[in-house]
Amino acid sequence: MGSKNLVASLDHLAQLKRAARCDVDGTFKVTIGDREFPYVPISGGIFAYRSDLRLSVVAERIHDWAKRNPHELWPNFVTILNRGHLGWIDPSSGDVRTTPHRNDVPMWYEPTAPCGPLIGLVHTLEGLSRWWRAPGTPWRPLPKPFPPTNVGMKVGRAVRPVGVPDREDCDCLCVNCHYYGRMSFDQQRQA
Repeated sequence: MGSKNLVASLDHLAQLKRAARCDVDGTFKVTIGDREFPYVPISGGIFAYRSDLRLSVVAERIHDWAKRNPHELWPNFVTILNRGHLGWIDPSSGDVRTTPHRNDVPMWYEPTAPCGPLIGLVHTLEGLSRWWRAPGTPWRPLPKPFPPTNVGMKVGRAVRPVGVPDREDCDCLCVNCHYYGRMSFDQQRQA
């Protein structure tokens, strides 16, 4: 995947996210950042097997594209199998999010042994799936705070843009080790 393919993919995903949706029952509201929607916004991302672009360049291209588009059209993730997994982060708090907000910036995970970009993708999809429901089924509000994920696998080395605070209190960068007493990756694998 090169720069032109990346931008074309972002445009195609934005076109999908613009699809017409309707208010479910007149009372349903989803708030993302400072915007409220009467429906669950469409989630989606980009997957590529390989790219010659460094993750920092991919993040830069995504950020440039995002400046010209509303945040509800941004990809929820970009996973490049030979490079890593990209998502969004709040630049003031350092919180990583599966649904981008208006002022978020791209961040990424570089693979480190024994992990790969698919772990980041699975974790992101697990977070996004909490919104999904089949049409005609009753809506069940998401619990607050959200329960921890059960992925429990190492994602990779988090790379945050300059000036974004680091929210990790440990060096193992697991998906959910912080919910289980800040154990090391080896300790978590044995648990």
